[in-house]
Amino acid sequence: MHALPAILSRDRRAVTEDTKPMPAFARSHFSRWFARPLIPVIAALLTLSAVTGLLGLQSWRDGEAINLSLEHSGQVIDTLDRLRTIIVDLETERSGYLLTLDPAYLKAYGVSDESVRRETEALQTLVANDPLQSFRARTSGSDHFRKAA
Repeated sequence: MHALPAILSRDRRAVTEDTKPMPAFARSHFSRWFARPLIPVIAALLTLSAVTGLLGLQSWRDGEAINLSLEHSGQVIDTLDRLRTIIVDLETERSGYLLTLDPAYLKAYGVSDESVRRETEALQTLVANDPLQSFRARTSGSDHFRKAA
């Protein structure tokens, strides 16, 4: 029976010995052990964040460039549509004059002819940075004026 109190008293000593403060050397050793794996993890997370930010910025810039290109293409298409409409009206007026020989058709012809010149110049300005499209715009305008003459 005497062995039981001795075991309990030894356990109490073990408990009291465990609650003593940890020596400074052991604490610094523990924090070094704990911090060493965290440094590469933190560096990897920071690198990942920076790469993600750079890729996001590049994607945003690419999206802006695409939007500008689409807007420019829309302007070119709108100008071509207006030009086509004006040319169709002009040909209709010319056909009306040739069929009836009514000079009333010729009055509108001059206005439409000026509109064709204006829209052709606007189109050439829009496609000035693309040599092939610029050539096409020049030749389509000159083709119309050759037909009208």
